[in-house]
Amino acid sequence: MIGLMLTAVVIWGLGFLLPGTPPSPTRTWEQRVALMFFEGSLMLYIAVLLLSLLQLQGEWIAWLAAPVILVSMVKFWGRRGASLRMPSKLEDCSWGDGVALLALLVYSTCTFLLWNVHPDFIYHWGLKGWKFYAAGGIDFNFLSRPWNSGHLHPEYPNLLATLFGFSALLDGQFSLPAVVSWSSMIFLVTLISARGIIRQGYEWTWLSKVALAFISLCCCMFGVGYLQAGGADWLMACAVVAGVGALLRREAGPALDREVGVIAAFAAASKMEGMPLGLALIGVHLWRRLSSFEMLRAKSTLAATLGPMAVVLGLQQLAIRYFGLVSGPRTFVSPFEGLDRWVVIGTELMASFRITTWHGMAFCLFLVPGLLLMKRFRFASALLGVQLAFYIFIYLTSPDPEPMIRNSAPRLWFHLAPAAWLMTFLAIDQLARQTQPSSTEDLKS
Repeated sequence: MIGLMLTAVVIWGLGFLLPGTPPSPTRTWEQRVALMFFEGSLMLYIAVLLLSLLQLQGEWIAWLAAPVILVSMVKFWGRRGASLRMPSKLEDCSWGDGVALLALLVYSTCTFLLWNVHPDFIYHWGLKGWKFYAAGGIDFNFLSRPWNSGHLHPEYPNLLATLFGFSALLDGQFSLPAVVSWSSMIFLVTLISARGIIRQGYEWTWLSKVALAFISLCCCMFGVGYLQAGGADWLMACAVVAGVGALLRREAGPALDREVGVIAAFAAASKMEGMPLGLALIGVHLWRRLSSFEMLRAKSTLAATLGPMAVVLGLQQLAIRYFGLVSGPRTFVSPFEGLDRWVVIGTELMASFRITTWHGMAFCLFLVPGLLLMKRFRFASALLGVQLAFYIFIYLTSPDPEPMIRNSAPRLWFHLAPAAWLMTFLAIDQLARQTQPSSTEDLKS
């Protein structure tokens, strides 16, 4: 666990030290903490990618953490964290925070005891992390072996494996409880980001506390029940929540452009599904800028939004091309091949929403079209709609969609569900405020 904590310090230290996203007056301290995590994770991942591409691997990579930790602690102590503007009063906390911490504690306990380990951790992410620990970097030579082209998905992004392996190097051993506890860390970042979005422009009302408690309990419920520890789906859920928060902000400019770019790059470094998510986030953000008749500085805006993702995808594609990282052959069929396939796919998709582990909470995704009708949630709900449509399109083009849906659909809904719950509560809060009579009307009555 010491390695995990030290790696977390390195990540936040990198996000705190290096020049990143410009400050924004509407960004809450929670969103700033989450954004620093995204920036630091990307910087660590890009550094490891470059060293691994150059075959400069070894246990010495772990020593890179020492100067980062030392300098960041000195700088943070000098500034006393003033840039984060964290709450200084106990009144800023509530019972909603208490429920969220309880949910995090329950999930972390189950994860540390290895009660809810994801099957993908055993044959995919955990194996990649262990090879990182053994090789002192991303072992592209191992990933390029022909026998790994099936189950190991050698062309997948390696951010999660980097977190596993780097923390294991700092720990001196590949401890399973410590490595899978990264899921708890991502859960924490997700809750921090969600709390910042709830507090962004709103008073800390009773409904806000209910929203934070509900999201934390539902995430804990699915994370334990569907065995999510050690998988990359937490990274996707965290990126979607942060992306929704960026699209809900009532501002535009270089700060928001860069924030969107960082979140998109983080999604692209997390999973293959994160690449279309990152592109969708950037596209919706630019659509929002254009639809509000804002003046776009084409070069600066495109550089800020596409730049981080281009660096990540460029390095990943370089590794794929140079080392020949390919999976097994894939076949696709036309989505319009027959009506019978649509019926089968629709039946299986509905069954994936009704599984016991979800307890009906995944049906919140059906509220996304309704949120499109509300001006403030139009672009954020469009992001969820585009990603949901992409998932359905993949199933429609699969030659054997039934087992694919049964094995993956509930996890894919988890990418979007926390953000959908969050927007639903915010929409309810907005409607409640609009129906409340003004103070002058109260006096007349």
